[in-house]
Amino acid sequence: MLNDSFDIEFSITNIDKVDHKLNSIDIDNDLLEGILIKKINPSIVTEYDNFWMRVFEFKNDLNMQAENKIIFSAKAIKKWDFSWDVDFCIDSDVSCIYNGMRILVK
Repeated sequence: MLNDSFDIEFSITNIDKVDHKLNSIDIDNDLLEGILIKKINPSIVTEYDNFWMRVFEFKNDLNMQAENKIIFSAKAIKKWDFSWDVDFCIDSDVSCIYNGMRILVK
């Protein structure tokens, strides 16, 4: 609902036999027009715009065979049905796993 606070939880599991690094989570700027990010856990190194995406840099280790949770605490600030890309960039800025995300604010 509009003005409600909520958490967006991402779970990343490294099923590889070597460690990796979560470079960033990139979220389409259009998606962020309807929500206000209040807090991110674990903390980010920096954030910036890159074309149509908001880049949240982490540089966190993804240990082999381990699950990692990233939580974005947010607030709904606009009524709308949001559905856009969220990219998880592993080990570099260009090696990303692309996923869709939808947030419905009534």
